[in-house]
Amino acid sequence: MSAPSRSRSGPGDPPRAGRRRAAHLGPAIRRPQVLDATLKLLVEHGYAGTSMGAIADAVGVTKPVVYECYPSKRELFGALLEREEGRIVAAIGSALGEEWKPVEESEEAYTQGFTALLTAARDAPDSWRIVFDSRGGPDPAVERRAREVRTLVVERLAAMIAAALEAGDRPRHGGDPARVAPVLAEMVVAIGESGVRTMLTTEGAWTPAELGSLLGRVAARGIEDL
Repeated sequence: MSAPSRSRSGPGDPPRAGRRRAAHLGPAIRRPQVLDATLKLLVEHGYAGTSMGAIADAVGVTKPVVYECYPSKRELFGALLEREEGRIVAAIGSALGEEWKPVEESEEAYTQGFTALLTAARDAPDSWRIVFDSRGGPDPAVERRAREVRTLVVERLAAMIAAALEAGDRPRHGGDPARVAPVLAEMVVAIGESGVRTMLTTEGAWTPAELGSLLGRVAARGIEDL
């Protein structure tokens, strides 16, 4: 008596029990998942310690799926920085609004601005960490992209400061807003960066309001003495 033949699954048959395949999702759906996993790994392990294989494992897919979304590690990290840049700029814009008047309102306005900045950093710390910590990293393209994020924030702040100077009743700080605003913006951003780093490295030591008030006094008094 011959042994019973083993049945074989045909192309249209359902997969056998115990052999599950990950759902096949296109790059458009996978990309946000890949970026989220990359953000977490990058904060924990840095650029050098975040491999495409580790990202694939975190998402629960194979490396080819990650490469289908982003052809290279550099392109993946660039896309992540671009996304987090958008989140940071949107958070700052939403917190400050269009009515924020630096210089004109002096200490109160700077305190409001720094508090908004620090609140955004507290609410999305990983986004801020990769922007600050990527500078000086091993990949020049990633480092350059992080500098571009900072430049964008400085330019936005400079435009707001210039508008406030032009709306003032008298010339201040050298007179020409176009000349003075970028300098003041760099100074304000440098103070803000130190505050963000303090928020990120001293967990719970400061509230955004407490640290924002301190930085607001420093900025306002320094500018008023110019």
